[in-house]
Amino acid sequence: MKNTVSLTTGQRLKAAGFPQPEPQEGQFWYRPSGGTSYIDYVDNNGDVYALWNGEVNRLINFESAIFAPTATDILAALFPAEMQFQISAMQVLQMALDPEAAALAWLEIHEKKAFTPNARIKFVRDQTVECYDENGNQNILAIEKGKEYAALLKDGKVKIESVFGPVEFNLRVDDIVFIGWLPN
Repeated sequence: MKNTVSLTTGQRLKAAGFPQPEPQEGQFWYRPSGGTSYIDYVDNNGDVYALWNGEVNRLINFESAIFAPTATDILAALFPAEMQFQISAMQVLQMALDPEAAALAWLEIHEKKAFTPNARIKFVRDQTVECYDENGNQNILAIEKGKEYAALLKDGKVKIESVFGPVEFNLRVDDIVFIGWLPN
């Protein structure tokens, strides 16, 4: 699967709104468990059959799967035909050969749009959050007690901007001081 993005990059792409296409033969998708599935075929009922562990099986709960795009998939989303960009031939070649480079270019544009804070919060105690850098390496983000953040509060989760990009984690009300809602 050298021609597709890593699981971590796929998760970042999906979180930032990268299109998750209808499953088609020949695509790679990551299962929620992190395993990889190769789409063997989609039947007339829309059931998806994928190859994993040497067998073709019907995928259950396909909605939670994460698309593993190729560089070509990303370039198509990054540079729609109706848009014109000034970009060097070397950059295009690099992105065409390396899906991670293409993904990083797409994320540079779209990931920031995916994080629109709606509140200002302050943490009551030190926090640590597991996250990943742009190369997929696991890191621990240390959040200092008393530090204020612009945050997106939604569905019992908080998302803040960090050196690793937007980081989302479960929110416990006693972990923060709510300072106020930000204007829309």
